[in-house]
Amino acid sequence: MEHAKLPASQVSVTNTSEYLLPTLSHERTNIGTRSVVILHDSDNDGVPDKKRKLVTAPNLNHGLQLHGNYIYASSDAIVYRWKYTGESFNNIDEEPTIVIDNINTNGNGGAPEGHTTRTLIFDKRGLLYVSVGSADNVDDDSFRSRIRRFDISDEFSFPKDFLKGEVFADGVRNEVGLAFDKFGVLWGVENGPDKLQRSDLGVNM
Repeated sequence: MEHAKLPASQVSVTNTSEYLLPTLSHERTNIGTRSVVILHDSDNDGVPDKKRKLVTAPNLNHGLQLHGNYIYASSDAIVYRWKYTGESFNNIDEEPTIVIDNINTNGNGGAPEGHTTRTLIFDKRGLLYVSVGSADNVDDDSFRSRIRRFDISDEFSFPKDFLKGEVFADGVRNEVGLAFDKFGVLWGVENGPDKLQRSDLGVNM
């Protein structure tokens, strides 16, 4: 059986032979995944040969970051974190801390309506950015289509209300891919609308 190569976009930990990523577990729900696992490539051939489940939470999606000895992961409604010690993740909090909630407080935050991905990224100052996509193919306003920024240095302020976060970018329909360049500028991959009708071109897109 041929195994898939390790994707370069996953969060690399400790060295080039270990990768942290969200994946489907045996307890899969209707939306997203529930587990974060670590894959290990023991012979450095680019093919993972060992897998270990680290943490679980309801309906996790692709949002995943390591920062300050914490694993951060997101569902469509909540950003969680787990404290860990050591490079091998042998000691991890069993129960997550809710860092941000109320992402779906307007009622249109996830399936069956709206984009459900919640991309997470930290800047050099330790501020957390959370991207949320539009509720529909083309929204009437930009209330949903925003990237918000949070200072999470004070854990006694948890959980933070998502709608009170600083609006860092407005009108970005669905920025699933986020990355900082060497100058500290945040770049996003825009997933634009589809099913647009263009009678002048004679086609639908």
